[in-house]
Amino acid sequence: MNQNVSGSLLAQYTAGDALANTVYTPPSNLRVEITRIVICNTTAGAGAASLFHDDDGTTYNNTTALMFGENVAANSRLELFTEGPNGGIHVSKNGTIGFTDSLAGGLTISIYGISQIITERM
Repeated sequence: MNQNVSGSLLAQYTAGDALANTVYTPPSNLRVEITRIVICNTTAGAGAASLFHDDDGTTYNNTTALMFGENVAANSRLELFTEGPNGGIHVSKNGTIGFTDSLAGGLTISIYGISQIITERM
């Protein structure tokens, strides 16, 4: 049984250039699990998307790549999702998700997930 967990929209981004940009940084008081990522190509030409997860900064290169130069066909989407709870990408309070778009604005990324408030114990 496919028990797909999407959660809430955490971030949505369309690049204005082909550089690697930070698209999501969780608030410091939340634990976050990314459960679904949708990359939508809104153009009539194919594009390439790269996705990065740096859990302690903003280094977006081959050392932090989750996918690199992945083809997204014209007028289509690419979806990445977890099959159930705790199967997603856990992002620490100092972590970031980065994204590049070869079309410089033709791809839109939407990130969904679940979050939990961190309470300090005395």
